[in-house]
Amino acid sequence: MRKANLLFGIVLFLAFLGTGYYMSRYFKPEHVTDLTMRMQIRASHIYLLFTALLNIMAFTCELRGTGRARKFFDPAFRLFLIAAGTVALCAFAFEHTGDLKERKLTLLSVILALASVGFILIHEILTAMRQHLFLSSHVLTMEKPIAVNAGKIEARQKKSIYPAPFAAMMALREKRVLGDLFGLTNFGVNLTTIQPGGMSALRHAHATQDEFIYIVSGNPVLVTNEGETQLSPGMCAGFLHGNGNAHNLINREKTDAVYLEIGDRSAGDAVLYPDNDLMANFEGPGNWRFTHKDGSPY
Repeated sequence: MRKANLLFGIVLFLAFLGTGYYMSRYFKPEHVTDLTMRMQIRASHIYLLFTALLNIMAFTCELRGTGRARKFFDPAFRLFLIAAGTVALCAFAFEHTGDLKERKLTLLSVILALASVGFILIHEILTAMRQHLFLSSHVLTMEKPIAVNAGKIEARQKKSIYPAPFAAMMALREKRVLGDLFGLTNFGVNLTTIQPGGMSALRHAHATQDEFIYIVSGNPVLVTNEGETQLSPGMCAGFLHGNGNAHNLINREKTDAVYLEIGDRSAGDAVLYPDNDLMANFEGPGNWRFTHKDGSPY
């Protein structure tokens, strides 16, 4: 749908240029003497450019989230923008007279454009409410312990939030979420176990999030842009955001590798996976949006 908005926006823009050239040659005072009509036609022509730009801008816009709400509101606002542009083109071609109340096509186009903006606003409000409820139920109201034995915390049931087929690659990884137990909101802490043959994650680099790991047991291999580094218990590594140095851990041993991982929850974070056709954008607590590298969703 995003590409449809771009292509249609370009078509409308070309129509604006073509009709503008036509008007510059044949739309002169001696041809149209009625000043009101001239102003109305000029306004319709400018509105045609407005709808073209709206459709082109829609190509760069993608609603947050991955749930059913987004699946409804995203195509709805795009379809309404295309409809608004189509009706605007018809209005420019056929409505040259009458006051605004009589120009039904123009009014319809304006209503469709406003409705498309309304879809975006409603979706953003619903998303913000959902994130607020998430914080209220999972962080703010949870009973927080004084201290815990990290190894006895139940592992997270969902192995991975990656889309298929990447989620299956995390089958040999277990995460024990520790930071949330204490209501921490600025950064996350996990005790992660990688079984033999498993990996910590797809090799990745964060745009705004710093990460730190400490090896508790086992001998995983750290893979970065510089190559491979063998790790052992007591060793640690840090990964600065924004430098593009993608990293992950691989366990090639016959015993489990256990490590502590810490990462902040910077707003607007994005993750690049150089070895896979995958990108991710952080959209709030517990909410990541995954896309192909061309921007199309999974």
